[in-house]
Amino acid sequence: MRAKSLLRVLGLTILAGVCAPAWSIPISSVGELDRLLAETSLGSSGDVTEASWASSILGFAVTLDERIEDYSVWQAVEGANLGTYAIDFGVGDAPSHFLVKTGNITDDGNRHFLFENLVSLQYGAMFLGDLGINIENIRGVSHTTEFAVVAEPGTLLLLGVGLAGLILTRRRRA
Repeated sequence: MRAKSLLRVLGLTILAGVCAPAWSIPISSVGELDRLLAETSLGSSGDVTEASWASSILGFAVTLDERIEDYSVWQAVEGANLGTYAIDFGVGDAPSHFLVKTGNITDDGNRHFLFENLVSLQYGAMFLGDLGINIENIRGVSHTTEFAVVAEPGTLLLLGVGLAGLILTRRRRA
């Protein structure tokens, strides 16, 4: 009888040890909390409106990629304040910025938070107490992808023709 109880306790201890990594992540893996850049309420907006807002804050054009809509992928961060969570973006993604969207928790509708991803780009980490939300309020996380504005070939051709015209005009006068 006593042996069965001991085996049950041992089994539960082993199970807890195996499952613990799924429930939390050490602060040493996350590095530090990511920096909140801006917050707004965009109502029930779509990706275009959200990307436009993020672009206006960042000062360069971005698109939003891979919306993660399952709040259960967030993990508590060990060694940080209670209410600190991190999301694993994966080794290949590592976005420089990310957007967190909540459900309708205010009269204005959904709240949007734009973060700069610091230190460990693999993880997005934040303290929810600062935002006034809890983990169940998160309805989506989107990576931002930056893209540079590149001049079109037609614009470069027009510039080249204009410069050639100026050079020819100058030579004819000389």
